[in-house]
Amino acid sequence: MYREQSFASTQTGTGSWTTTETFSSEHSKTWNVATRDYKLKMMVKSFLQANGFMHINEPQHAWGRTRYPLHMAVSQNKPTVVKALLRLGARLNVKTRRGLTPEDLARRNGFEEVLRILEQATLQKESTFDSAEAPQSARTTRTIQM
Repeated sequence: MYREQSFASTQTGTGSWTTTETFSSEHSKTWNVATRDYKLKMMVKSFLQANGFMHINEPQHAWGRTRYPLHMAVSQNKPTVVKALLRLGARLNVKTRRGLTPEDLARRNGFEEVLRILEQATLQKESTFDSAEAPQSARTTRTIQM
């Protein structure tokens, strides 16, 4: 961080000090990531509290139904909450008592944006899993083919 101070005077003889602070771009990036993560956590915390959950992967059992926060966010058509839950570690493969995944709910209700987010998360998870499970030679071959 670089700090610069200057004094400016007026015609009446009074003046004021001005302080200017400049942050490096690396510090700025770290600050932005920390701020984004904090906002995501607060959004998710608020959503969880409003819907009676304590944790992002906690099941809720009521009236013969089992739901998870991700199911609730999907059924309420809240794409930003769905994204935040996924980013903070919500599991994609959880199912209701009827065997429905969050993706099934989004498809059934016609929530296109939420469905797209869930499909992208599934693809990312599968590609990460594939690259982690594949032997080194297969990973190299896959990289060359792309």
